[in-house]
Amino acid sequence: MPPKTRAPYQPFEYLEAGTDYREFALAKELERVPPSSYPLDADRTKRLDRILATAPLVSSHDHCVVMPEDIEQIHDYARERRTWTGYAGLAAAGVDVVLEAFLDGMGGWRWDDVLFDLGMRYSDIAHQDFLYRAETKADLDRAKPAGKCALVSTLECATMIEDDVDRVDVLYGFGVRVMGITYSESNGLGSGLREERDGGLTDLGRATVRRMNKLGMTIDVSHCGGQTSLDTIATGERPILITHAGARGLWKTKRMKPDEV
Repeated sequence: MPPKTRAPYQPFEYLEAGTDYREFALAKELERVPPSSYPLDADRTKRLDRILATAPLVSSHDHCVVMPEDIEQIHDYARERRTWTGYAGLAAAGVDVVLEAFLDGMGGWRWDDVLFDLGMRYSDIAHQDFLYRAETKADLDRAKPAGKCALVSTLECATMIEDDVDRVDVLYGFGVRVMGITYSESNGLGSGLREERDGGLTDLGRATVRRMNKLGMTIDVSHCGGQTSLDTIATGERPILITHAGARGLWKTKRMKPDEV
């Protein structure tokens, strides 16, 4: 995929590093690892080129943040709550749409932290014009023709709503368009994939699924246990996503989904 062009911009360049925020040595966005390619014959190359020329290239699950050069600093970096968006990497990848999973889990999925993280990242995104927030289908459709990248805000679980379903509406208002039910650990809505026993969706979980359906917020069950995933499918009236889990029949681990899901 050919790279996209963008105006030069460094995250949070409108602030003074070391004065307004703690500065970390960050990993290189480009040329950090050797490039590689998968060999295709002429017919498949032609087909791929045709698809990429006409259809949007979508990354269905990503963490588009630049990580610390010393990965041992990842928790300190996340706690500063000023993570850098990888604009240069996104442009080089040529991606049209990215479903960005915000790193709120580093703080334990607390409500205030989630809103703070969304707002902080949005503030930086608003200071450049290559990556933009997408909240409607029309927003997605204009990315490729404009040579830009549309960001769909996602959260990997709904733990932060606690016992208040109305918080789903608030998150929708903050631009979140995809959300999981649980992370790998259980919460008040259902069971995560790490649990020994999967109790399925709770009453709160079912109410949350129905509210997400009414709002138009897509559900991702990638981190849910098998029964919780099945209950989510049965309760909801809209398609769900499994953006980053594979088939357990091919790799026998809880991280993958059983065939019935």
